[in-house]
Amino acid sequence: ILVKESSSASWRVHHSFGTEYLRVDALASVTFTTDKDGRPLEPPVPMLLASVSDQVLPYAATVWSQNQDGSWSRMVVEDIGPRLVGYARVIFDYVDKVTRIHHVFAAVASSALYRGSYDPSVPGRIRWEKTPELTGPERMLSAAVANGDLFVAVASAGDPGNRNGGVFRRRDGVPPTWESVYEWPLTGTLALGRNLRGLTAVVDPQGSGKEVLIGAIENLKQIVRIEPENGNRVTVELDLEDFFDTLWGAGASFNYAAYNYMQPLANPTNGRLVHFIGVWAAYPKPYGTEERNASYFLIRHEDGSYDWGQVRDPTIPIPPVSGLQALRTIAPSPFEDEKDRVWYVGGMDAGGTRPLFHNTAWIYRGSLKVERTHK
Repeated sequence: ILVKESSSASWRVHHSFGTEYLRVDALASVTFTTDKDGRPLEPPVPMLLASVSDQVLPYAATVWSQNQDGSWSRMVVEDIGPRLVGYARVIFDYVDKVTRIHHVFAAVASSALYRGSYDPSVPGRIRWEKTPELTGPERMLSAAVANGDLFVAVASAGDPGNRNGGVFRRRDGVPPTWESVYEWPLTGTLALGRNLRGLTAVVDPQGSGKEVLIGAIENLKQIVRIEPENGNRVTVELDLEDFFDTLWGAGASFNYAAYNYMQPLANPTNGRLVHFIGVWAAYPKPYGTEERNASYFLIRHEDGSYDWGQVRDPTIPIPPVSGLQALRTIAPSPFEDEKDRVWYVGGMDAGGTRPLFHNTAWIYRGSLKVERTHK
C-alpha cells in the first residue's frame, strides 16, 4: 500500500504484506455506525480494510484491518485450501434497513459473499459470519446501492432460469434473502470472462426520478442499463467494441471497462455530474507510438451519452513493449490545493501473452480533458 500525504509529497510505502501475497486486490475505507448488535457507535468507527492474494498453501481469503497504532490485523474470511488462490476482490459496506446493523461485505474468489460487523472483542475488530450470504458460478466484482436496495453482480452462468448468476438484489431482514434481477447470455467473447464490472447507481436518464443501474459486461463488451423499478428492464447503453472501432477505425480493440467502479465527478465545464470509467482499449498502431502507449477512459453523461479521453504525458518515456495498457482505478484529489480540478488514475493489466506486463503498475495525475466525438 502506497501513501501520498500532500500534493507536493512523493509516494512512499505505507505497508507491505510480504512476498507470500501477490497484490492488494481491494482497499476500502469503512466507517461503522453500529456494532454487530445494531447499537449505535458514538462516535462512528473508521477502518481501513485491505484484501491481498494469498500465494502460500493452504490458501485463505483474508481481510486485513489497520489498527490505531498503524499495525495491521489479519482476519480469515474463508479457508480455501488447495483449490485456488484466495482473495476478496471487492469490499463494501451497507446498513440493513430492517435490523439497522451496519455490515461490511467481502466477495471472495470462490464466488462467495461473506458478511461481517463491528466487534471490538475479536482480532481485527470485525466478526465475520461463517456461512456466505450469496454464492455464484464465478467471481463477484462489484456492488451498488440503488433506491435504498443493495445489488451485487455475480458472474453469469448463462441460464436465467437457474438463478445462479447475474445481478442480485438483497431483501433485508432476518434472514436476508437474494433475488435474481438480470442474467446475461454466454455469447460474445467468453475469453474475456463472464462478469459484470463497475455496477453503479445513476439517475434514470429517462426522467422517472428513480435510480437505475449501469455496468460493463465482459463477454458482451457492452455497458447496460438495468431498471429495477421498471420490471428490471435492460437497455444497451454502449457497444464498446463499436465505439472504439468507430472512433479510431478498423483494428481498434477493446478488452475491459470499469475494472472496479465508475467514479462520479463534477464536469469541470458545467458542474453537472458525470462518471469517469477506466478502460483497456488498444489504439490500432504499433507499441511505441504515442497513441498505443496511452491509456484511455470514458465519460458517461447523465443522459446516457459517452465521450472519451486519454492518459499520457509526452515528457515521460513509456516502455514501448507495453504502454500504459489499462486504466483500472480513479480517485479525485483529496488535497485542498487540488480539490475539484485534479484526479489521480492508476493502472496496468498483466493479462495476455506478454510476460513483460507483469510486476508493473503506474499512477498519473492530471486535469480532465474530454474529446466530444460520440453522442
